[in-house]
Amino acid sequence: MVVKADGVGEPFNREKVLKTCFKLCGSIELAEKVSKRVEEQVYDGISTREILSAIFRIMAEYKPAMAHRIDLRTSLSLLRSKPDFENFISQIFRNLGYRVERNIIAQGSCIEHEVDILASRNGELIYVEVKHHMNPHIYVKLDVVEKVWATMLDIREGYENGLNTLNISRPLVATNTKFTNRAYKYAKCRGVDLLGWGVADGMDLEKLIVEFKLYPVTILKGFDLNVLYRVIDAGYVTVKQLADSTASKLLETGLPESSVNLLVERAREVLQILP
Repeated sequence: MVVKADGVGEPFNREKVLKTCFKLCGSIELAEKVSKRVEEQVYDGISTREILSAIFRIMAEYKPAMAHRIDLRTSLSLLRSKPDFENFISQIFRNLGYRVERNIIAQGSCIEHEVDILASRNGELIYVEVKHHMNPHIYVKLDVVEKVWATMLDIREGYENGLNTLNISRPLVATNTKFTNRAYKYAKCRGVDLLGWGVADGMDLEKLIVEFKLYPVTILKGFDLNVLYRVIDAGYVTVKQLADSTASKLLETGLPESSVNLLVERAREVLQILP
């Protein structure tokens, strides 16, 4: 039996391990090798965290750069809610072809509302509410989606009354975690779009990250978080941005030259092995 993050046990399933391995390396041959070795090491009562650690440890034997990164879900949780994760979600919408505005004050029919992100494209205007959790296993609940729907209605009514210029097409909730079944059901009923981890009928965060290679810099292992936050504050929220940069530009962060050189080097190494 394997103990999940929520304490619930389930039978060990090598197919899940194989799927995780394939997501990490993009090679079915290597995924098969690693998953078989992991299976040999599991024991009754092992945690999913221990299994993930074993995957990274074994895979690093084949791809040494794997030792310099952590798993994607954890790296997303390490981003600061504001401004890091909002900036990260903005990057996704820009890659989807949207023009993005952040932290807008919108006058509704009843009250003012702070809008995290407005994404516009071809006459469509999406109101994005961003919800970030430091614990990647916390679900976004129904009340969040209800609030977003109510906020959108008030802003839309404000537009109709001439109180704002935001002709919102639809609302969207963006998060780094999953949604409860009730939140998902209500969102589908009301027409609230969802962007999150493992969203089946909507925008899957993991798939979008892989598609555009928008891995957060917090995926890099071996650096103090405060160092990574200084890099993000300098405008480098993704590994790709960091890898495309030069050490001379990063020196403006005030970090030591040795740290800057290592950051760029590791970013380029890790980017090479990311799927």
